[in-house]
Amino acid sequence: MDSSTVLGPNLIHFDRQGIYNDPNHLPDIVVFDSNQEIKYAMDGSANGEPETHGTLYPWKRNQISDVDPFTGRVAVVPTVLTTDTVYGFYSYFEPDVVYTALDVNPVTNPSIKNTVNLLLLPCHKQSLAGDLPPGLQRFRPYCWDD
Repeated sequence: MDSSTVLGPNLIHFDRQGIYNDPNHLPDIVVFDSNQEIKYAMDGSANGEPETHGTLYPWKRNQISDVDPFTGRVAVVPTVLTTDTVYGFYSYFEPDVVYTALDVNPVTNPSIKNTVNLLLLPCHKQSLAGDLPPGLQRFRPYCWDD
């Protein structure tokens, strides 16, 4: 669940950016008025998808007109007031985590020998620096026959 800010009568900005951009699975949005009464329940699933939201809220499809996944902004069909409380439910991107100081080479780190299963990349006798993307040129896979 993500909180939001109403930017205009049909524009909502969600705090968590990086909305997973899939036209068949847009954000589900629930809007409450200033008295905390349900105002809108916007189903982000595509037409033809099975109904999975239940009957607690009056879910309606085709209420989301546009999504900017990078800024977290969603344009909606119904009018939303700045006094409304809006919640969004959606998948989002997480940045990749890359460990650069992890030594899993059993030759340079004997304490892990015979304890870690590695997927070994094909090795070449010559330097791989020219074959790797610029950010990975300092890494060279270990070759068993070196």
